[in-house]
Amino acid sequence: MDNNRAAQIAGLLLIVASGFMLLRGSGDVPDDEASVVNGGITMRLVSSKDVTAGLECGASLWSVTADGQRALTADPNRVCVDGHLLWEGVTSGEYRVMTRATGFLDGDFELTVDSSMVDLETQALALAASLDGIVTDSNGAVAGARVLLSDGQGTSSSETGAFSFRSVPVGTIELRAASVGVGAEQTLEIPEGGLSDLSVELVETPERGLLGLRCDLTDCGCQVSDLLPGSPAAAVLEVGDCFSAVNGESVIGLPRNAIGAKLSGEVGDTISLTISGELIDFTLGSPVTFRPAR
Repeated sequence: MDNNRAAQIAGLLLIVASGFMLLRGSGDVPDDEASVVNGGITMRLVSSKDVTAGLECGASLWSVTADGQRALTADPNRVCVDGHLLWEGVTSGEYRVMTRATGFLDGDFELTVDSSMVDLETQALALAASLDGIVTDSNGAVAGARVLLSDGQGTSSSETGAFSFRSVPVGTIELRAASVGVGAEQTLEIPEGGLSDLSVELVETPERGLLGLRCDLTDCGCQVSDLLPGSPAAAVLEVGDCFSAVNGESVIGLPRNAIGAKLSGEVGDTISLTISGELIDFTLGSPVTFRPAR
Protein backbone atom coordinates (compact mmCIF):
# COMPACT_ATOMS: atom_id res chain seq x y z
CA MET A 1 0.00 0.00 0.00
CA ASP A 2 2.81 2.38 0.89
CA ASN A 3 4.64 1.52 -2.34
CA ASN A 4 1.56 2.33 -4.48
CA ARG A 5 1.09 5.61 -2.68
CA ALA A 6 4.72 6.55 -3.28
CA ALA A 7 4.44 5.72 -6.98
CA GLN A 8 1.32 7.90 -7.35
CA ILE A 9 3.06 10.84 -5.67
CA ALA A 10 6.14 10.42 -7.92
CA GLY A 11 3.95 10.33 -11.03
CA LEU A 12 2.11 13.48 -9.97
CA LEU A 13 5.39 15.30 -9.37
CA LEU A 14 6.64 14.22 -12.82
CA ILE A 15 3.50 15.62 -14.51
CA VAL A 16 3.80 18.92 -12.66
CA ALA A 17 7.51 19.17 -13.49
CA SER A 18 6.84 18.45 -17.18
CA GLY A 19 4.16 21.11 -17.32
CA PHE A 20 6.49 23.62 -15.73
CA MET A 21 9.20 22.81 -18.29
CA LEU A 22 6.74 23.23 -21.17
CA LEU A 23 5.58 26.58 -19.87
CA ARG A 24 9.12 27.71 -19.28
CA GLY A 25 10.20 26.59 -22.79
CA SER A 26 7.36 28.45 -24.51
CA GLY A 27 8.20 31.80 -22.99
CA ASP A 28 11.95 31.67 -22.58
CA VAL A 29 13.26 31.79 -26.19
CA PRO A 30 16.72 33.39 -26.40
CA ASP A 31 16.70 36.83 -28.01
CA ASP A 32 19.04 35.80 -30.84
CA GLU A 33 16.74 32.94 -31.89
CA ALA A 34 13.59 35.06 -31.63
CA SER A 35 15.10 37.66 -33.98
CA VAL A 36 15.67 35.15 -36.79
CA VAL A 37 12.72 35.30 -39.19
CA ASN A 38 12.53 32.76 -42.01
CA GLY A 39 10.74 33.18 -45.31
CA GLY A 40 10.98 31.62 -48.72
CA ILE A 41 11.29 32.22 -52.46
CA THR A 42 9.36 30.67 -55.30
CA MET A 43 9.21 31.29 -59.03
CA ARG A 44 8.41 29.57 -62.31
CA LEU A 45 10.50 29.73 -65.47
CA VAL A 46 8.86 29.20 -68.84
CA SER A 47 10.02 29.44 -72.42
CA SER A 48 8.79 32.23 -74.65
CA LYS A 49 5.91 29.96 -75.66
CA ASP A 50 4.95 29.20 -72.03
CA VAL A 51 6.31 25.67 -72.32
CA THR A 52 7.98 23.88 -69.39
CA ALA A 53 8.04 20.31 -70.72
CA GLY A 54 11.63 19.18 -71.14
CA LEU A 55 12.97 22.55 -69.94
CA GLU A 56 16.40 22.05 -68.37
CA CYS A 57 16.83 24.88 -65.89
CA GLY A 58 18.13 25.77 -62.47
CA ALA A 59 19.16 28.71 -60.31
CA SER A 60 21.52 29.85 -57.58
CA LEU A 61 20.62 32.04 -54.60
CA TRP A 62 22.95 34.88 -53.52
CA SER A 63 22.71 36.99 -50.38
CA VAL A 64 23.48 40.71 -50.78
CA THR A 65 25.07 42.82 -48.02
CA ALA A 66 24.38 46.48 -47.31
CA ASP A 67 27.43 47.54 -49.36
CA GLY A 68 26.23 45.62 -52.41
CA GLN A 69 28.55 42.63 -52.14
CA ARG A 70 27.00 39.24 -52.81
CA ALA A 71 27.86 35.69 -51.75
CA LEU A 72 26.34 32.30 -52.39
CA THR A 73 24.03 31.14 -49.61
CA ALA A 74 24.72 27.95 -47.65
CA ASP A 75 22.17 26.00 -49.74
CA PRO A 76 22.14 27.92 -53.02
CA ASN A 77 21.48 25.68 -55.98
CA ARG A 78 18.15 24.43 -57.27
CA VAL A 79 17.14 22.36 -60.31
CA CYS A 80 13.72 23.27 -61.65
CA VAL A 81 10.80 20.82 -61.67
CA ASP A 82 8.47 21.65 -64.56
CA GLY A 83 9.96 25.12 -64.45
CA HIS A 84 9.30 25.63 -60.72
CA LEU A 85 12.03 26.75 -58.31
CA LEU A 86 11.67 26.91 -54.52
CA TRP A 87 13.77 27.89 -51.51
CA GLU A 88 12.36 27.50 -47.97
CA GLY A 89 13.67 28.62 -44.60
CA VAL A 90 15.40 31.70 -46.02
CA THR A 91 16.60 34.24 -43.44
CA SER A 92 15.18 37.71 -43.96
CA GLY A 93 17.38 40.01 -46.04
CA GLU A 94 18.34 41.08 -49.57
CA TYR A 95 18.91 38.43 -52.24
CA ARG A 96 19.56 37.83 -55.94
CA VAL A 97 18.33 34.81 -57.85
CA MET A 98 20.51 33.91 -60.87
CA THR A 99 18.70 31.57 -63.26
CA ARG A 100 20.03 29.44 -66.10
CA ALA A 101 18.39 27.27 -68.74
CA THR A 102 19.64 25.46 -71.81
CA GLY A 103 19.09 27.53 -74.94
CA PHE A 104 18.12 30.71 -73.05
CA LEU A 105 19.84 33.75 -71.58
CA ASP A 106 20.69 33.75 -67.88
CA GLY A 107 18.29 35.65 -65.60
CA ASP A 108 19.06 37.94 -62.65
CA PHE A 109 16.37 38.90 -60.11
CA GLU A 110 16.72 41.12 -57.02
CA LEU A 111 14.32 40.73 -54.08
CA THR A 112 13.77 41.27 -50.36
CA VAL A 113 12.80 38.31 -48.16
CA ASP A 114 10.85 38.80 -44.92
CA SER A 115 8.72 36.38 -42.89
CA SER A 116 6.59 35.31 -45.85
CA MET A 117 7.02 33.46 -49.12
CA VAL A 118 8.20 35.82 -51.90
CA ASP A 119 6.68 34.83 -55.24
CA LEU A 120 8.64 36.04 -58.26
CA GLU A 121 5.75 34.70 -60.33
CA THR A 122 6.12 33.37 -63.88
CA GLN A 123 9.20 34.61 -65.74
CA ALA A 124 9.50 34.07 -69.49
CA LEU A 125 13.01 33.12 -70.53
CA ALA A 126 14.66 35.07 -73.33
CA LEU A 127 16.03 32.99 -76.18
CA ALA A 128 19.79 32.82 -76.61
CA ALA A 129 20.99 33.13 -80.20
CA SER A 130 24.36 32.33 -81.75
CA LEU A 131 26.67 34.72 -83.58
CA ASP A 132 29.46 33.53 -85.87
CA GLY A 133 31.72 35.61 -88.05
CA ILE A 134 35.18 36.41 -89.30
CA VAL A 135 37.45 39.41 -88.70
CA THR A 136 39.37 40.77 -91.68
CA ASP A 137 41.41 43.81 -92.74
CA SER A 138 42.88 44.94 -96.06
CA ASN A 139 45.30 42.00 -95.99
CA GLY A 140 42.76 39.27 -95.21
CA ALA A 141 41.81 37.37 -92.04
CA VAL A 142 43.00 38.83 -88.70
CA ALA A 143 44.02 36.41 -85.95
CA GLY A 144 43.86 37.37 -82.29
CA ALA A 145 41.58 40.40 -82.74
CA ARG A 146 39.42 41.26 -79.74
CA VAL A 147 35.68 41.08 -80.41
CA LEU A 148 33.35 42.61 -77.80
CA LEU A 149 29.55 42.78 -77.48
CA SER A 150 27.65 45.52 -75.66
CA ASP A 151 26.20 42.97 -73.18
CA GLY A 152 29.73 42.44 -71.80
CA GLN A 153 30.79 39.31 -73.68
CA GLY A 154 34.17 39.13 -75.35
CA THR A 155 36.35 36.73 -77.31
CA SER A 156 39.36 36.65 -79.63
CA SER A 157 39.42 35.65 -83.30
CA SER A 158 41.11 32.37 -84.20
CA GLU A 159 44.10 31.86 -86.50
CA THR A 160 41.65 31.99 -89.42
CA GLY A 161 39.99 35.18 -88.11
CA ALA A 162 36.85 33.32 -86.99
CA PHE A 163 34.93 34.16 -83.80
CA SER A 164 31.80 32.76 -82.18
CA PHE A 165 29.30 33.59 -79.41
CA ARG A 166 26.71 31.08 -78.19
CA SER A 167 24.54 33.13 -75.82
CA VAL A 168 23.59 36.39 -77.50
CA PRO A 169 20.31 38.22 -76.75
CA VAL A 170 17.82 38.45 -79.60
CA GLY A 171 17.42 42.04 -80.80
CA THR A 172 19.76 45.01 -81.18
CA ILE A 173 23.33 44.67 -79.95
CA GLU A 174 26.59 46.59 -80.50
CA LEU A 175 29.75 44.82 -81.69
CA ARG A 176 33.27 46.18 -81.51
CA ALA A 177 36.46 44.58 -82.82
CA ALA A 178 40.06 45.75 -82.60
CA SER A 179 43.64 44.77 -83.33
CA VAL A 180 46.86 46.75 -83.67
CA GLY A 181 45.90 50.24 -84.86
CA VAL A 182 42.66 49.06 -86.49
CA GLY A 183 39.09 48.56 -85.32
CA ALA A 184 35.44 48.36 -86.28
CA GLU A 185 32.01 49.03 -84.78
CA GLN A 186 28.70 47.56 -85.94
CA THR A 187 25.10 47.65 -84.76
CA LEU A 188 23.51 44.25 -85.30
CA GLU A 189 19.95 42.94 -85.27
CA ILE A 190 20.11 39.39 -83.92
CA PRO A 191 17.17 37.18 -85.04
CA GLU A 192 15.95 34.15 -83.07
CA GLY A 193 17.89 31.88 -85.40
CA GLY A 194 21.11 33.82 -84.80
CA LEU A 195 23.60 35.21 -87.29
CA SER A 196 26.28 33.27 -89.17
CA ASP A 197 29.01 34.27 -91.61
CA LEU A 198 29.13 37.85 -90.30
CA SER A 199 32.04 39.80 -91.79
CA VAL A 200 33.77 42.42 -89.63
CA GLU A 201 36.34 44.52 -91.50
CA LEU A 202 38.89 46.40 -89.44
CA VAL A 203 40.01 49.86 -90.54
CA GLU A 204 42.46 52.39 -89.11
CA THR A 205 41.14 54.05 -85.95
CA PRO A 206 42.26 56.77 -83.53
CA GLU A 207 44.65 55.35 -80.98
CA ARG A 208 42.90 54.15 -77.83
CA GLY A 209 44.62 53.34 -74.58
CA LEU A 210 44.92 49.82 -73.19
CA LEU A 211 45.19 48.61 -69.58
CA GLY A 212 45.67 44.96 -70.55
CA LEU A 213 43.55 42.88 -68.20
CA ARG A 214 40.47 40.70 -68.25
CA CYS A 215 38.43 40.15 -65.09
CA ASP A 216 35.50 38.10 -63.76
CA LEU A 217 32.67 39.44 -61.57
CA THR A 218 33.02 38.28 -57.94
CA ASP A 219 31.97 39.31 -54.42
CA CYS A 220 35.03 41.57 -54.14
CA GLY A 221 34.29 43.42 -57.38
CA CYS A 222 36.22 42.27 -60.46
CA GLN A 223 38.92 39.60 -60.16
CA VAL A 224 41.75 39.53 -62.71
CA SER A 225 41.57 36.36 -64.81
CA ASP A 226 43.97 37.24 -67.67
CA LEU A 227 46.82 39.69 -68.18
CA LEU A 228 48.26 40.85 -71.49
CA PRO A 229 52.05 40.35 -71.44
CA GLY A 230 53.86 43.68 -71.70
CA SER A 231 50.77 45.71 -70.79
CA PRO A 232 50.54 48.28 -67.93
CA ALA A 233 48.42 45.88 -65.85
CA ALA A 234 50.81 42.94 -66.32
CA ALA A 235 53.69 45.03 -64.95
CA VAL A 236 51.98 45.40 -61.57
CA LEU A 237 49.10 42.94 -61.15
CA GLU A 238 48.80 39.17 -60.88
CA VAL A 239 45.99 36.84 -61.91
CA GLY A 240 43.71 36.58 -58.87
CA ASP A 241 44.02 40.22 -57.79
CA CYS A 242 40.62 41.84 -57.25
CA PHE A 243 39.74 45.51 -57.59
CA SER A 244 36.64 47.02 -55.96
CA ALA A 245 36.76 50.51 -57.53
CA VAL A 246 37.99 52.34 -60.64
CA ASN A 247 39.04 55.98 -60.20
CA GLY A 248 37.42 55.93 -56.75
CA GLU A 249 34.04 54.69 -58.02
CA SER A 250 32.83 51.29 -56.80
CA VAL A 251 32.39 48.56 -59.42
CA ILE A 252 30.80 46.02 -57.06
CA GLY A 253 27.59 44.74 -58.59
CA LEU A 254 28.13 46.52 -61.92
CA PRO A 255 27.74 44.57 -65.20
CA ARG A 256 30.88 43.69 -67.12
CA ASN A 257 30.34 46.24 -69.92
CA ALA A 258 29.98 49.09 -67.38
CA ILE A 259 33.27 48.11 -65.75
CA GLY A 260 34.92 47.89 -69.17
CA ALA A 261 33.81 51.42 -69.97
CA LYS A 262 35.49 52.69 -66.78
CA LEU A 263 38.74 50.98 -67.78
CA SER A 264 38.93 52.65 -71.20
CA GLY A 265 40.53 55.88 -72.33
CA GLU A 266 43.15 57.47 -74.58
CA VAL A 267 46.83 56.53 -74.62
CA GLY A 268 48.53 58.29 -71.69
CA ASP A 269 45.37 58.55 -69.56
CA THR A 270 45.72 57.50 -65.90
CA ILE A 271 43.39 54.94 -64.34
CA SER A 272 43.38 54.16 -60.63
CA LEU A 273 42.30 50.76 -59.27
CA THR A 274 41.44 50.07 -55.63
CA ILE A 275 42.85 46.70 -54.53
CA SER A 276 42.49 45.66 -50.87
CA GLY A 277 41.96 49.32 -49.96
CA GLU A 278 45.12 50.45 -51.76
CA LEU A 279 45.08 52.80 -54.78
CA ILE A 280 47.25 51.74 -57.72
CA ASP A 281 47.68 54.08 -60.70
CA PHE A 282 48.19 52.89 -64.28
CA THR A 283 48.99 54.80 -67.47
CA LEU A 284 47.14 53.42 -70.46
CA GLY A 285 49.45 52.06 -73.14
CA SER A 286 49.16 51.69 -76.91
CA PRO A 287 46.70 49.12 -78.28
CA VAL A 288 48.07 45.68 -79.06
CA THR A 289 46.47 42.37 -79.95
CA PHE A 290 45.11 40.72 -76.81
CA ARG A 291 46.59 37.28 -76.20
CA PRO A 292 45.56 35.57 -72.91
CA ALA A 293 48.42 34.86 -70.53
CA ARG A 294 47.25 31.35 -69.70
